[in-house]
Amino acid sequence: LKLFEQSGDMEAYAKIQSNMGVLLQKLGVWDKAHEFYDRSVRLAESMHDTTSLAAVMINIGSLSLEEKDTTRSIDAFERAIALLEKGAYDRDLSIALGNLGNIHSIQGRSAEAAALHERSQKLAEALGEDDLRIMVWNNMANHYKRAGRLDLTIELATRSLAVARPAGLPKEITDAASILHEAYTKKGLYKEALAMY
Repeated sequence: LKLFEQSGDMEAYAKIQSNMGVLLQKLGVWDKAHEFYDRSVRLAESMHDTTSLAAVMINIGSLSLEEKDTTRSIDAFERAIALLEKGAYDRDLSIALGNLGNIHSIQGRSAEAAALHERSQKLAEALGEDDLRIMVWNNMANHYKRAGRLDLTIELATRSLAVARPAGLPKEITDAASILHEAYTKKGLYKEALAMY
């Protein structure tokens, strides 16, 4: 870190701060992760670096969601969305919209969640990136599962699984299969649920 700070490359230094936050978040050292994210925010703001600032706000939103601080998480995702809507950052915007949709879904605000997920899907479909589309479909499937719309849940998770398997994406395959297992079980389709294991 000191080398980057001393080099004067403040953009790289801000990204390193954010990357350190991500690593600490994955290790469960949340207080330290917030410290690094906060430093990265201050640096990005001082440089008027919208892209980096939006990325850090997404990270803060994700960390706050893990901490069950939905107020802070919503604020962070809304700030990221506001920044990303000003430029051509469709991938990050799709992710931020989906994450905010997840929070609204968990909190039972179905209409708001659905609208955010639809916007996220539109961007993901336009980009055509399989990993992003799979993530969006899984987010939407989880939302509709919570809302009791099991046929739509199964449709979206099946679509996700059909793309994730040939792409060899183990986490995404597991996520889609888990969603399908729960939806099939809720519908009493135990043979189909068992096939997800």
